[in-house]
Amino acid sequence: MLGTILMMAVCTALSAALAGAAVMFCAKKNFFLHQYNFRYDQFIYLFAILCFGTFCAVGFVPDARDAIVDPSVLKCAYGFVVGLGLYVYSLFDEKKLFKLLIVVASLVGAFLSISSDAVMIVHVIPPFVFTLLCGVVMALFALSCGVLSRLLGVFETVISVMLFGVILLFAVHGLPFYIALAACVWLGVWVVLRQMNIAQNTSLLASNGCIVTAFVFAMTFVTVGVNELCVSSMMILMTYPFCEWVVALVMIDILKRTPAVLSEQTVYFRAFEKGLPQETLYVALLKLNILNVMLAGFQLFSPNALTLPLIAIALDGWLMKKLYYFDEPDLTLKAANAQVVDNVKKSIHDARKKMD
Repeated sequence: MLGTILMMAVCTALSAALAGAAVMFCAKKNFFLHQYNFRYDQFIYLFAILCFGTFCAVGFVPDARDAIVDPSVLKCAYGFVVGLGLYVYSLFDEKKLFKLLIVVASLVGAFLSISSDAVMIVHVIPPFVFTLLCGVVMALFALSCGVLSRLLGVFETVISVMLFGVILLFAVHGLPFYIALAACVWLGVWVVLRQMNIAQNTSLLASNGCIVTAFVFAMTFVTVGVNELCVSSMMILMTYPFCEWVVALVMIDILKRTPAVLSEQTVYFRAFEKGLPQETLYVALLKLNILNVMLAGFQLFSPNALTLPLIAIALDGWLMKKLYYFDEPDLTLKAANAQVVDNVKKSIHDARKKMD
């Protein structure tokens, strides 16, 4: 047990040190440049660290006896190779085609990476449909992470907590050791990246970088979660970005809010615009996602696959509402009931007025 903790700590520290060096190197070079230079794109260097660390965890950890499905370097390579190709493509082409390619790559990755043995255990849904649904969920998760790019440090905070959730699932015997080791590599990179970006007041990831990172996260961790029968727990970890994406779509497509930019119609950005301090916002997002991590851990011991994911969606929605209306006082139960009654009376009055 002590050796396991020590190995995880060393992996986290090494990846953090390499990520810090990469960020400092690229920041120093880019200071003298006035236009984008691919050679000094920090994402490429960080992507290489994640790729190398994940391959070492998957390919060279000798004991994989705690895994239901044996680790595969080739399946792991799919996410990184395709992710890098999609990122490079996104630098030169339109966003709509890029998003379509993300969906196609997620579906292909689901059918390549999800084991048929794990799918056969699900008796309610046909295996093909189940795998297809997993691919769709992973694609939606990747696309939804694109809306977290509007404020510095938000995406880094969210994905760091999700990686901590992967490590927690290993601690309660839900996931194998090799994937927890890979999560430690990722965690070191994203924690250091968050702290250095905030300290330097610079923004690293645009929406395409967030989407590609989420895609690789899904191909690396979510597919393993499905193979290890932790699909509901992984769904809970992915709840918050999806909720923000749905809220932004409702604001633009139904309520017709302007500007029609998804990342600017999110709850966290609206709260920031209304005056919520950035540090307070980080703490609120941290608490919300830690709640999801706790629910994901409890889900491993739940006999029902959907109850806790639905509870996670409801709780995230409620906490996001409190974050959106942070500047308004909380209503007592009596005041809330009175407000509901007044709204109903007003609706009835308006309906009668239209009929007359």
